[in-house]
Amino acid sequence: MRRITMTLGPYDDYVLLWGIEYTGSIVVDDVRILEGLGGVWRRDFSGGVALVNPTGRARTVELGETLVKIAGVQDPLHNDGSRVVAVTVPPYDGYVLLREAARQLIFLSPVLSGGGGLVRR
Repeated sequence: MRRITMTLGPYDDYVLLWGIEYTGSIVVDDVRILEGLGGVWRRDFSGGVALVNPTGRARTVELGETLVKIAGVQDPLHNDGSRVVAVTVPPYDGYVLLREAARQLIFLSPVLSGGGGLVRR
């Protein structure tokens, strides 16, 4: 797999071309071109969204929808169960945000005596 990163200038249109020298085939799967995430990686799932900030600066991300932070016990300052339309992701950190329908099942942290569990809220 090869990753290509492009920095775009102040123009109104761009053309993205893939080419193969001589013979062969190419597969393009699940490509999205997003503007303005500022280095934060976003992955959408049916039940929510995962955000990862691999940079050394906090980054604010507009989510484009209302999502719910998990109600966690490990970091309750950030994982407080609140509804958000934007989040500021700390440096080298991330968030797991739930869609409202997925909020019904919340994963509890494993304890020393054995596994985690699910609880309905």
